[in-house]
Amino acid sequence: MNSKEVNISKSKTWALLKRALAFVFIVFIADLLTGEALRHFYFRQESGQLYRTTYSVDSTEADAVIFGSSRANHHYKPGVLADKPGMEVYNAGREGNFIFYHYGVLSAVLERHTPEIVILDFVRGEFRYNSSNYDRLSSLLPYYRDHPEMRETIQLKSKLEQLKLASCIYPFNSMILTVAAANAGMYESDKDENGYIPLHGEWGEEIGTGKVPDLYDIDTTAVETYRSFLEDCVRAGTEVYVFCSPVFLNYTYEDLSVTMGRRIAEELGVSFIDLSNEPRFLSDPGLYWDVYHLNDRGAEKYSEVIAAIISGDDK
Repeated sequence: MNSKEVNISKSKTWALLKRALAFVFIVFIADLLTGEALRHFYFRQESGQLYRTTYSVDSTEADAVIFGSSRANHHYKPGVLADKPGMEVYNAGREGNFIFYHYGVLSAVLERHTPEIVILDFVRGEFRYNSSNYDRLSSLLPYYRDHPEMRETIQLKSKLEQLKLASCIYPFNSMILTVAAANAGMYESDKDENGYIPLHGEWGEEIGTGKVPDLYDIDTTAVETYRSFLEDCVRAGTEVYVFCSPVFLNYTYEDLSVTMGRRIAEELGVSFIDLSNEPRFLSDPGLYWDVYHLNDRGAEKYSEVIAAIISGDDK
């Protein structure tokens, strides 16, 4: 190859490199601008489920905070649980999310505020290994940048999570339609009572029997996250209660997760109270929206029981 051909080859290589660099730069700028736009619209929501997570993470300074899945969100009425004048209670429960989500939000709350009381609603099968529980950590991705205390929990989502989070779009790419709907005012009718969402309607069927599950694999990471949840509350001086709230099923066995959850709580001096088959809630299907969720009337009655337990007045 003569010198002229070498120069031509170098010129082509340099041209390709410049085009590649230009492409990378354009992708970077597009990702940055789009991601910042999505971030802006995400955090300007004023109603809906995503807004309630943001309020839980960044704003609530309630005296008592409730954590848990949909059963927490629909079972604990803040107005009933407030047992003294001026006491504020916030329900930080979120549908379809379990201990990883709860611990992530708790970490953010404790970083700026120490509640007097924390309630964790614990479900049967809480420690069952389920890969979808890790996928659901996507609900916390928007908070990764500004909340270093949540990062270790969020990174449980996958081994590549830190790399993925180099993208500004990635934290929001599964929420674009929801964010757009919220900014268009479509969730303004989604009214809550300090985070609590009432369910209206009555379950019309007879009580069933809870099926004895096959032995399931325990997610040891979930177990340790639950332990960390309780330990962090105890260390902060927060009085923490773990409750299993009612279901309209007769259970003839104790779930393995419940057994483990109770034992860990007892080791840490934390109250663990299983009310899942509480007789007061098994005689009236009118207290339920479905077999796993109380309706608003049932939540009122249940919250009265919880308030009495916490105040020491339960009979």
